Amino acid sequence: MPRVLGHYVRRLGAISWERAIAQLSAAATHELFAADRGRIAEGLAADLVVFDPQRVEDKATFAEPRAASVGIQYVLVNGQVVFERGAYTGARPGRVLRGPGYRAR
Repeated sequence: MPRVLGHYVRRLGAISWERAIAQLSAAATHELFAADRGRIAEGLAADLVVFDPQRVEDKATFAEPRAASVGIQYVLVNGQVVFERGAYTGARPGRVLRGPGYRAR
């Protein structure tokens, strides 16, 4: 997400902010048939990312693949804060979402 927003949207202008957000949220969850995700509405899972559009950027490189992205202030999963101002909070409210191609072994 930070690479798309920082590089393709902000830096290159190849994608609009609106289109990128739609592709990264509702369109992606639609592929998984996760009807309660990807949109903000009453009764749906509250999965939200709060970011600074002027700062969001992917810092990972081939030499440093684990470099943290910047510009993400908060991440909420099912309404609980799991990432706050650069730090993981320890909360684990999520669940695995499996798409239509998943087959249990």
